Amino acid sequence: MPVKKHMMSLLWAFALVFLLSWSVPAIAQAEGKIALINMQKAVTECEEGKKANAKIRQHMEKVQTELKKMRDELVRMKSEYNNTVVLLKPEARSAKLNELRRMEDDMRVKQRDAEREIKYLRNDAFQPIVRKMQAVIQTLGVEEGFSLIVPNTAVVWAPASADITDRVIASYNKANP
Repeated sequence: MPVKKHMMSLLWAFALVFLLSWSVPAIAQAEGKIALINMQKAVTECEEGKKANAKIRQHMEKVQTELKKMRDELVRMKSEYNNTVVLLKPEARSAKLNELRRMEDDMRVKQRDAEREIKYLRNDAFQPIVRKMQAVIQTLGVEEGFSLIVPNTAVVWAPASADITDRVIASYNKANP
């Protein structure tokens, strides 16, 4: 299923590039000013985005510390098991092996849950920034007379002067102190 999603994403990206290759020159001739924006950079490098990234990084470090403790304990227990396996009765060996498997499963579940939690934290932190960023982009587009502002990911080539990312970041920070 992930391969199918990836292929669909690529298909949409190619379709967008194809459409833009036909529409952007026509719009550029008719209207004039076109700008590009690196949305990921704008969202993560504005002051609010930096604070959100710091919170997420702090949470990730906490989770990684917990996972490292679990991993270290598992390694210790495996080593202990390997050193005593010949001395254990079959029932005790089986019980110890089941405990190790349970710990491995618990660690995998914790890892997967942590990844999911980080994904949700990012989404919760950056969605409000994206919404406010879109308003700033629209305002900047009107004020500076742009007829079109597109994400830089949809453009194969453009002069550096077309990139307004830094101006958007500055405007965002000014509007959202």
